[in-house]
Amino acid sequence: MSSQHLQGEEVSTRHNNQLSLRDVASSSADKYIAPVFIAGLCICGMTYNQGGRQLLPPLLVAIRREFSLTHLQSSALMTVFSIVYAIVQALVGILSRLVGRRRILVFSTITYAVVLMLTSLVHSYETLLLLQVAGALTAGVYFITGLSIIAGLSSSSKHKGLIMGFYLSATSLGAVLSSAMSGVALKYWNWRIAYLAWGLVGIPIGLLILKYLPKDHNLVENADSREHRPVLSEGAIGITYVLLVSVLMLDSIKAWGLNTFLCSFLSEAKGFTQASAAALYGGIRAIGVLGQTTMGIMLDSIGKFETAILTTGLGAFAVCLPLANLGKAFLFISLAIYGFVIPMAFGSVMASIHDSTPPESWDAVTGFANALSFVGASVGPAMVGRMIDSSGFNVAFLTTAGISALSCLVAYFAWMTNKANSRLSRSSYE
Repeated sequence: MSSQHLQGEEVSTRHNNQLSLRDVASSSADKYIAPVFIAGLCICGMTYNQGGRQLLPPLLVAIRREFSLTHLQSSALMTVFSIVYAIVQALVGILSRLVGRRRILVFSTITYAVVLMLTSLVHSYETLLLLQVAGALTAGVYFITGLSIIAGLSSSSKHKGLIMGFYLSATSLGAVLSSAMSGVALKYWNWRIAYLAWGLVGIPIGLLILKYLPKDHNLVENADSREHRPVLSEGAIGITYVLLVSVLMLDSIKAWGLNTFLCSFLSEAKGFTQASAAALYGGIRAIGVLGQTTMGIMLDSIGKFETAILTTGLGAFAVCLPLANLGKAFLFISLAIYGFVIPMAFGSVMASIHDSTPPESWDAVTGFANALSFVGASVGPAMVGRMIDSSGFNVAFLTTAGISALSCLVAYFAWMTNKANSRLSRSSYE
């Protein structure tokens, strides 16, 4: 065999090896990029979904004036939405098994966009109530479905908490963007333009999800099995779950009750215009993006239950700060603290539920938990609206601060129950 032939074989072998390495690198890159792209689509859809839900608070004053509503009547818009949303959340686990997560996300995004555009055309309070029901039916199926997808994608990652934090921060980011749109609409046009514009944004997002989200029901193989941690007893799971759901309900009463009327508080008690109150509300929610991202880092560092206890406790303190009449500088600082802390509690509690329940049950248990939390969300606006009408803003804020303190105490008991049973399960496992 000639030396030229041997050299040719060596060159061919080297070339084939290079191609093989390139294929492996490309395959590895695809495996990494695909989950990131899927997660990005889910987060984008979540931002839109939550932005639509958050359109109402900054526009509530204008809607109340146009339809000549009381605080209690206007709060009913949020209450009706929350009740229907809660019912839908309880069914998400069943729906995801029947039709698949991809179809749920596509249906939710596109149909919710249509509902928001129709809302811009209403001319009666009754029709507005009906569209709130329709919006809850279409928007309600997104959050838990996307959360389960994100949890599955990040199950084998060391930064699962941070990734979940990014997904949950989409709730605040959506509120920021929709509030900014609301502020511009109130300044130059009217509240209807905000609904119309936000509805139009949802159509291309829904089409992107339809085109690029894989058809596979589970999307990725779930690597976060119970083999990676001691299995808690069914009784311990049940007790911890009930306590954590109670925290969610209490926190929802606090957060939704105050957020619904925060723009009213700023415009009526602090003298801001409708547009400036909406803009300030958007700034408060923008800080919430940082808070929920920080929450994700805390989940990975100090633990999920510990983060839930800390954030719910800080929430009780933050609620009271805007009441102090120490000038606008102090008001802005206190609102910044409020905006940073308030959104953190929900994410940490939801992450604690994920951590204490089997992965195969995530859709069902988180859907049911969020459904019950929206019982609190439906009570919150009505409760705060009634208190404002009868006793003023101070009483409403102080009462919700007490509720936040109670949620901190319940979160502590959930942590102690989980910790004690984890220790027992670990010792028996060893």
